[in-house]
Amino acid sequence: MTSGLPRANFDAIRLRCWDAVVIGAGPAGSIAAGCAARLGLDVLLVEKRAFPRDKVCGCCVNAAARQLLQQEGFGDPAVDLNAPRLTGFRLIAGEQSVSLSIPQGAAVSRARLDEHLVERAVTAGVAFLDGAAAQVGGANADRRLVSITKNGQTADLAARVVIVADGLAGRSLKALDDFTPVVSRASRIGAAVMLDNEQTSDSGAAICAPGEIVMACGRGGYVGLVVVEDGRLNVAAAVDVLLVRECRGLAGAVQHVLHSAGIPAIGGMSDARWIGTPPLTQRRRRAAGERLFVIGDAAGYVEPFTGEGMAWATATAAAVAPIAAEAVRNWHAASASAWTGRYRRLLARRQRYCRWLAHLLRHPSLVRMTVQTLNLWPALTRPYLRELAAPAIVS
Repeated sequence: MTSGLPRANFDAIRLRCWDAVVIGAGPAGSIAAGCAARLGLDVLLVEKRAFPRDKVCGCCVNAAARQLLQQEGFGDPAVDLNAPRLTGFRLIAGEQSVSLSIPQGAAVSRARLDEHLVERAVTAGVAFLDGAAAQVGGANADRRLVSITKNGQTADLAARVVIVADGLAGRSLKALDDFTPVVSRASRIGAAVMLDNEQTSDSGAAICAPGEIVMACGRGGYVGLVVVEDGRLNVAAAVDVLLVRECRGLAGAVQHVLHSAGIPAIGGMSDARWIGTPPLTQRRRRAAGERLFVIGDAAGYVEPFTGEGMAWATATAAAVAPIAAEAVRNWHAASASAWTGRYRRLLARRQRYCRWLAHLLRHPSLVRMTVQTLNLWPALTRPYLRELAAPAIVS
């Protein structure tokens, strides 16, 4: 399957100095590129993999992300992509469960969402090049160098600013020692697969209904299930590395977590094509440098649960655009520190919530107690859900 997106000409991209080169065409990169173009910048968006492509993701766009996408002119996936509206969250642990109402999000595959966001960015004037690896080089007085490699050919080009949004596995900053990521020793790894939503439990009841996030917590990790816009079942998990080794692969590890949570095996998982991630909990030593800004998962990541990761990506992308635009016009040392401070103010509190939850989910007995408590007093979750669903203030 190929994408109908217009692409930039590889030979032509080196012929001028770009105002901004954005590396990575996930939500963070596409939104940052589109917002920067609307501010009058000449923007090149570079993506390593050819579109369309899937990525490891829970496929949940929470209420905060939906609102910010609309606010920044990228539409509403629930409307534009006919994505199921997410209104329920079911937590399962040790054959116990609790169902909660959540602020309305949307469930959409990353292949379709990312293509949609790139389409909006291109409409805003962004030049798009996929199937091309980018490597950030050094900076001089008025530009930073970037090497782009596609089909064995390399183009060296210059940009007045570079925005890196190439995710957890991104390698565009590998030549810059002071941007080496710091990985948490307790970090789990991510795993995901898409299945036809015809798989059911032994009782014949559907595992996951459209409009509901199901999270199963067991020994060694947790698994999220959600039905996306085309009816497929997205299975996304965070699992311990030792469990993956013990179970001889991602599929076995995820089945183990489901079984320990009291959910029967899901058919088709063993034969499906799984995608894994590097450690989920990590941070960059720096979020900015000389004519360089890092956003989204590339800047740092904490295990999210109900679409928070997508909200972090959209918030940082929208917030960096005006800082980048000002840096293009008048770069000075304070430009980097301005982004570092802005990034921390945007995400520090929200990521603390997710760190706390990630710690809780490492103790199955505490999770079972939590499920029992929430069945008695579901209102206890309201402040937490309200905080995570609140849109970030990016202006």
